[in-house]
Amino acid sequence: MLLEDSFNEPKKLNEELWAADRTSGAYSPVSIWKHKLRLFVTGDRSNQRVGVTSRQADIDPSQTLIKVHLQGLDVGGEASAGPGSSTFYAMVGATEGLDSLYPAEDAQSGRFNRDHGALALLIHRKQSETTLEVVDYGDGIERVTFELPGVPTDISWTIDGTGISKLWSVDALGLTGDGKNRFRIREDGLFNQYGGNADSRISLGSMNFGGDCPPQGSRYTLESITVEAIDKKSTAEVEATTQDLREAIDYMKNMKWSQTRQPTLASLVDVPAGKHGFVQVNPETKRLMFEDGTPASFYGIAHRRFANSRDATPEEMVTMLDDVQALGVNQIRLQLFPNVIQRDGAGTLDEAVLDNMDRFIALAKERGIYIHLNLTMSAVKRGIYPKEISLEDEMLNEGVLDLRKQYMSKLLTHVNPYTGIAYKDEPAIMALQLGNEMPVYSRAWAGKRMEGQRGWAKMSAETREQIEPIWNQYLRDQYSSREELKDAWGEELLSDEDPYKGTVALTNPFYPVPQHKNEKATIREVDATAFADYLLARHYRQMKEFIRNEVGDRKHLISDNAWIRGSVGMREAAHSELELMDLQHYWPHLSYHRVPAENHNLSPLKDFGQLMIKSLLTGRVSPDGTVNAFDITEFSAHLDSGNPGEIFPVHSVFARVLGADGQMAWIYYDDESYWEHWFGFNKKYSSLPDRLIPFAASALIWRQNIPEADVRTLAKLYSTVQGDGMPAPVMANIDRDGSLFEGVRMKDPNFSPDPDLIQLDWEQGSMIVDEPAWCLYVGKGDFECANLKFTPDDPNQRYVIAAFALDQSDFESTPRVRLFVNTPGRLKLGDWVENRRILACGREWQAFREFNPVNGEILVDEVEDIFFYDFIDPRLESVFAEIK
Repeated sequence: MLLEDSFNEPKKLNEELWAADRTSGAYSPVSIWKHKLRLFVTGDRSNQRVGVTSRQADIDPSQTLIKVHLQGLDVGGEASAGPGSSTFYAMVGATEGLDSLYPAEDAQSGRFNRDHGALALLIHRKQSETTLEVVDYGDGIERVTFELPGVPTDISWTIDGTGISKLWSVDALGLTGDGKNRFRIREDGLFNQYGGNADSRISLGSMNFGGDCPPQGSRYTLESITVEAIDKKSTAEVEATTQDLREAIDYMKNMKWSQTRQPTLASLVDVPAGKHGFVQVNPETKRLMFEDGTPASFYGIAHRRFANSRDATPEEMVTMLDDVQALGVNQIRLQLFPNVIQRDGAGTLDEAVLDNMDRFIALAKERGIYIHLNLTMSAVKRGIYPKEISLEDEMLNEGVLDLRKQYMSKLLTHVNPYTGIAYKDEPAIMALQLGNEMPVYSRAWAGKRMEGQRGWAKMSAETREQIEPIWNQYLRDQYSSREELKDAWGEELLSDEDPYKGTVALTNPFYPVPQHKNEKATIREVDATAFADYLLARHYRQMKEFIRNEVGDRKHLISDNAWIRGSVGMREAAHSELELMDLQHYWPHLSYHRVPAENHNLSPLKDFGQLMIKSLLTGRVSPDGTVNAFDITEFSAHLDSGNPGEIFPVHSVFARVLGADGQMAWIYYDDESYWEHWFGFNKKYSSLPDRLIPFAASALIWRQNIPEADVRTLAKLYSTVQGDGMPAPVMANIDRDGSLFEGVRMKDPNFSPDPDLIQLDWEQGSMIVDEPAWCLYVGKGDFECANLKFTPDDPNQRYVIAAFALDQSDFESTPRVRLFVNTPGRLKLGDWVENRRILACGREWQAFREFNPVNGEILVDEVEDIFFYDFIDPRLESVFAEIK
């Protein structure tokens, strides 16, 4: 072995192996991140480069056959639309004492010893094509170029200058440009210019080859490199295994999952975001889709900091985005704080904050992560208005609304310099949320009269003066005369009040809720609440028309979440005016308060599953039965649940069954003070059993084929509760085509997995989903399915276990099964595992540990260290044996 580097030094290049080199216009130095060599040219100027050249100086193919293995090559940024290309290069040659090699378009401008020449392998990426080029440099220059269906992830490059004929060969393995299929290409040829030299080195780099490269420059990462000197006699043994290897390759080509070798879930994420056009609503199914007709589905997180920061660094952003992409995230809800992003109430945007937001959104787009843009956290005390105002003023006062519109216009017409696209025209933004929990009246006090905190009690006199004429007109539309109004209201209508004279005073809305059964609304309060709901619909309509007609944003979906847990009229207002319903969920949301210190062993199925389903239905179905597209912009489990991680996989199943096309967990923090908060999580510091294992399993669940059930039937079924307000225990069977739903009360249901059913066992608090490409169990005791049986160490401890066939076939024939389990125990393996390798992946994705079953069992005893287990067909390993 002449050279070997897996780039394991944290954030630091091994300077004993490499010398770094870059042009002055490349800006970004060579770096190591997440065990990858990062070669980022950050500008678009032609012939800018970033590279490393080996200290090893005896890489001489004139003396022995040299084999170069490049593993885990990946490309970022947009492809070049001009004549130039984003280029990765590997180059072997003598340096004349210089520390770097680099290729060039002609033999004179490259840096190498022209007496001996050099040989370069180049991957050129453009929008129109990807090519692999082998260039033979010397006194002249010779090129061999062939097209590739995509950028190769793994390359084996053999150089043999020991014979009369000097030979090179390239074996490239990778993904097609659409990421759906793998390819393998073998090419060979002759070289004459390069003669080899005892002082030859190897160089790796990224380069803007030619002109008109994309604004982000050329960006490549590499997981490892090995350079071997091969005894040619030993190659005969390799040839003897060629047939077996080809069979394994053919087998692998049928795999549906793109990065079968990679341990992360990043292969779930289609890059870059926006490639399929804007997100739209299918007019027939009322499900999300992209402009090109591709179904749209989003799994993600809520996040705040990088859109509201003056001091965030690009390194912090990249770390966070790489972490969440590796967890399967393809959507982030960004919440904007006007007091941070604005310098003043006149809508002047803070350049430093805006630059951080621009950079973060561009980096997210590059990684296939869409943005759900929450335009305004409540503007009260947040920079929209120069003095303290109430929420009601913020939503209804014309002057405040004008300031909000001014701010939104400045933001949406701003051109992101890192993408070159104005936010109003950015397809990587999937929706615009008008505000965060900003209703036209305070829902917090609905259902209970509290002195000084009722409805519009805090509304300013200025806003009241603007609203009262609209209130009186509303009453005239509802009642044909004062006498008719008097008959309805009785003594509630004062003697000096007449809507036809505009003298009826504004009335506080009041909407009773079930937990306050003795509170009754008067007819006047009922009308006031209906009027408030009318104003909410009016607000949605005005803001939507402003964004469409004045800002010029014609395509983004307009959404909001102010309707959550509000009146029926508030829901109807949202369903009638919004294009996407945003729902928020925190569980348990029972009708009584649980104390966090008691740490109840709550089940998202048994204790509050039916309420969760009923609540989810409010996003999908209007009270009048109209079906709309919806997503969940926040969900999590409250601290009083002893097993909060269960909410991730259970919520994914429920949401998909009920037609949701997006969900985002609250909240992903990079701020240390929130790492231990009950609703926050972070890849590096959060508990694997309680947060990360269930979240990652949920990312896979979200991508499974879970058809929507008949929402109206579900609504009827789950409207039944027991007398104490708790859900009735129900055994629910939903067949996969969604055509049948049966619900019966069962005191002691038999739990028997059926591959055609999604079973929700309310009495036991357990669930299994088996297509048979995947299965999930949430509960306690033994679990048996899919050629495995799991027995937890503590039979009374609730846990989550989920298994997936990574090619979405079945557990018998799939080449790779991934298993998540978040409690210690014994895993009894089926017969099919005898012919598979068992690997465990740690938190950092790189730390693999191999397991040997004892009597067909392995002990799952390191949950704090192990993220998941993979059961791998050895034929897959042999495919990569040659290029490791």
